[in-house]
Amino acid sequence: EETNTASLSIRSFYFGDQVQSYMSFIDSVFESVAEKKIQHLMVDVRGNGGGPSYTAAHLLRYLAQKPFTYFDKETRYEDAFSQPMKPYENAYKGEIYILQDEACGSTTGHLLSLLKDQKIGILIGTESGSTFSCNDNSQNFKLSHTGITYRVARSTFTTTAKGLAKNRGIMPDHPIEQSLEDFLLNRDTALEFTYALIKKEKE
Repeated sequence: EETNTASLSIRSFYFGDQVQSYMSFIDSVFESVAEKKIQHLMVDVRGNGGGPSYTAAHLLRYLAQKPFTYFDKETRYEDAFSQPMKPYENAYKGEIYILQDEACGSTTGHLLSLLKDQKIGILIGTESGSTFSCNDNSQNFKLSHTGITYRVARSTFTTTAKGLAKNRGIMPDHPIEQSLEDFLLNRDTALEFTYALIKKEKE
């Protein structure tokens, strides 16, 4: 309360048959944030390995201030993703802080690339494990003699983010590494840095 900050943690964008519950939850979060006139919002996607693109797009429409196009024209996905998406009417207008790490994969890299491209929020943490272009639509195979299973991606999904390296993850605006000492003391280095940044901006 002292910093008028809300924190939203999303550890996955895959919800299976519970996807409608996720959508409703995100709606309720931003209704509450608007009602309480929250000035600072932390969105923590550390450890988020991804999921369907529409779940990330639902969140992004609450964070964006102008229309954006999610995928480029070469990506074969739902038609809506190659057309401009408008921010929701009650999209958040305060300060945004995104916590990321190397476990951010697949769709989470897509989300981070669009946040960086659209200059939405301040990215804090470590380089993400995925980027603006990912491969999926995988087919599963099983070796007949050993029983080992493996997957082969058959499609590439690329966002409209520009100027990012294909061989690197999404780089944070504030690189924050957790030291061994911090880990052993169960100290969340990135979270503490974010709170310190918010307090500094309020001074």
